[in-house]
Amino acid sequence: NLRGANPGSQVALEFVAPGDLVYEKRVAHVGPFGSAPTMSFSLPVAGTLITQAGLTGTWQARFALDGVELVSQSFEVTQ
Repeated sequence: NLRGANPGSQVALEFVAPGDLVYEKRVAHVGPFGSAPTMSFSLPVAGTLITQAGLTGTWQARFALDGVELVSQSFEVTQ
């Protein structure tokens, strides 16, 4: 449940690599009320620049609603 979200609100997710480099940004929009409130995001690793450039270490996933950061979650990428 996204408090403050309205139909059409923009939800953004940034995958941030070590060194505070925004590796990828994904955007979705909140559907009409009563629609399924599910969003799914994934970060492919195998065979991507992440493994090719050795971008291991602590990453962050930063969620924002209409440009305002809501939460940031750290996770580890290892080889």
